[in-house]
Amino acid sequence: MFHVEHAKNIESLLVGGIESIGLTLPGDAIEKFIIYFQELSRWNAKVNLTSLVNEEDIVVNLFIDSLALALSCDLSQSRSVIDIGSGGGFPGIPIKIAFPQTNVTLIEPRMKKTAFLHHIIGMLSIDGVSVKAQTIQEYTQRLSSGSSYDLAVSKAIKPEDIFPAVRAVLHPESRVCLYRSYSLGHLYSYYDMELEREVAYELPYGHGSRMLSILKQAIVPCDL
Repeated sequence: MFHVEHAKNIESLLVGGIESIGLTLPGDAIEKFIIYFQELSRWNAKVNLTSLVNEEDIVVNLFIDSLALALSCDLSQSRSVIDIGSGGGFPGIPIKIAFPQTNVTLIEPRMKKTAFLHHIIGMLSIDGVSVKAQTIQEYTQRLSSGSSYDLAVSKAIKPEDIFPAVRAVLHPESRVCLYRSYSLGHLYSYYDMELEREVAYELPYGHGSRMLSILKQAIVPCDL
């Protein structure tokens, strides 16, 4: 059962963690995160949405880490984001909660997880979020021409499992942001994508270092 003290503890962890990455959120957004936590925990008892069960682990490694995207990308304006391999909604749904003007597409092929995604979107009463029960490869095969996103993000999928399909959802100014535990290092090129920059950050409450690797489409020199 979800007790009042749990909600207060989660709120405290959220507020402190969000401040640690330079963000502040209104009360209604915090309330949505508490509902998200509650439903994630309830569903996780039957559906393997995450291996994390501790309150602090979930808040920090799923919610706060997802919002760290704001350290590398300006999300204050209306943007379109595609979240590849979303699982339980990370990072796409936390981004949507914190930046409601953003349109988000969640790519997740596993039906039990997409059932949860539809459920939590309804519970949170958020618009501008769509769920695609497909792999990124399946999605791009059926994608209409001209469809593209400003940001493609992935928190749990290996780069080699994303490229080259992800290029089909990008426009020339798009960026791909990969959540990582360490730098891409010398691996600076993926299927005509090049590493633009990397942003290192510390998760709050001693949960360690993380890295955002931001890639852009490589400029192919023209033959003279």
